[in-house]
Amino acid sequence: MHHASVLRNSNSSIIEVIAMSAKFLKVSCRDCSHESIIFSRATTAIVCAVCGAMMTNPSGGKAQLVGCNVVESLE
Repeated sequence: MHHASVLRNSNSSIIEVIAMSAKFLKVSCRDCSHESIIFSRATTAIVCAVCGAMMTNPSGGKAQLVGCNVVESLE
């Protein structure tokens, strides 16, 4: 979901600022426990840098987490 806020600049025109709901996630590989930081809306498949296991699949929106667990949500 997008959240919008309205700002006025110095010459009184209105600027709409959209804050995206996407964020970065610290995830842990289910196979080897290696931690990585990924984008929550990744558009490509992500594999573990250590063991090569599939961690995420793109799904057209939020990345589908298939081989990892979320450790922390980073904003």
